[in-house]
Amino acid sequence: MGTSVSNLQILGVPEETVRAALPKTLVGRWSERFVTACPDMAFRPLERKGAFLSRKLGCTLLSVSMFDGDTVSLVLFREGKRLTRHVVDLETGESAAGNPKVFCAGLGLPEELAPKLKRLFAVCPSQEEKLSILQALLGAPLFIRYGAEEDGYLPQEPVKADSGPLEEWAREHPEAPKIKNQCRAELIQEIPDLFFHGDIGGRVFLLRPLAIAGEEEASWGGKAGEVIGVETSGGKLAYPLPDGHLELTQLEDPPISQALEDYLFDGKSVSFDHFSYAFLDGRLVIAADFFEECDYQSYSPYQTVLLHDTAGILPCYLPLTLEGRPVIARHFYLLPDGGFLVSTAGAAWARYGPDGTLLYTAGSDAGLRDGDAAGLRAIQKLKQQIGYSTPVVDSQGRLWQYHEKYFECYFPKQKLISRHRLPGCACALYLNDIGQACAITSQDKKHLTRVYRFSCSKSKK
Repeated sequence: MGTSVSNLQILGVPEETVRAALPKTLVGRWSERFVTACPDMAFRPLERKGAFLSRKLGCTLLSVSMFDGDTVSLVLFREGKRLTRHVVDLETGESAAGNPKVFCAGLGLPEELAPKLKRLFAVCPSQEEKLSILQALLGAPLFIRYGAEEDGYLPQEPVKADSGPLEEWAREHPEAPKIKNQCRAELIQEIPDLFFHGDIGGRVFLLRPLAIAGEEEASWGGKAGEVIGVETSGGKLAYPLPDGHLELTQLEDPPISQALEDYLFDGKSVSFDHFSYAFLDGRLVIAADFFEECDYQSYSPYQTVLLHDTAGILPCYLPLTLEGRPVIARHFYLLPDGGFLVSTAGAAWARYGPDGTLLYTAGSDAGLRDGDAAGLRAIQKLKQQIGYSTPVVDSQGRLWQYHEKYFECYFPKQKLISRHRLPGCACALYLNDIGQACAITSQDKKHLTRVYRFSCSKSKK
């Protein structure tokens, strides 16, 4: 299994001040420049905590989260305002390179490193390698996490700042040479006011409205009307049509009311965080993650609850539990027999039957029973056919892949024959019914998602 980390790296504030602000949190100085704090949270809850702490202490702060070695989030705050954000999540499709110049300026790095940092963020496929290089560059313990003290993983000595690993990586990964494109990108569809938010399986994409800063967010140092992310509810499901266009269907999320939260959690201080989805053979199951509010305005993931099953198979509402305790589903997958698999935050797997009962648990996907492992492999194969997290091969045998703003085509034997920089963020690749590569991009500044279809001259074999 991959590495999971979560920490806040704080600049310009004494260690004692951070300890006073976070009295129940592991705080230490394992860096010449940064004070490190490890609250019991990661990703969105950690980012909320980081924004609050940055505003309260009037400082610059980097929120660092990684799960299982392949999902990473780096968010830079100054005095409560989010300056830039780098995120890669292969499961949900969320990908944002962030602004390397802002990272360098905010974290006190030489400006001349920005182009190399930009290439690292855009090209490096290993999130662990990326974080290791950034750890050396900053001289900060980015691989520390909550519980490190008990687990014996505290740094034995301060991390030394060293730009050498970034320089070496940049030398080994030079910028790609310019080429004469052999393929053409044709814009076939524009979708206003919706942003790509992920693939939920079965050739179905999720498009969400953008989240716009209101007065409350503006009071934290931002500006009202700015785009600050993607909404956690609402939006449309997008189904590829035979020619590559996307057919949109309104997504009806179950309402989350205070009465429902009280009913589910018997008055406990638990609040809705975001929806997640699983799709198989026309069946859609909607779940919601809830977080628990702790002391000092901090939040901790608490429980996933299945709220709606369009096939009416699972009993809903269904709070997920393991050994009698609430559990958060990092990912969940529907199986052909009506049951489902859950990957938990603890990197374990749980198998539930069609009636919602827990059948068994496994320490890893290798421990799943034969039929369930085969079902999971089939689901993963469908995702690969879409090309959501892997390259796709078109009907002419050309391999397509993407990163940041670029879509690239290779033929034969990994020879790059076409590279297309398209407006917005590269989000997904898939094939239409005649094997042409199609691409989805989203551009938050224009509130626009676009669909492209690639046409090429016939390959010579």
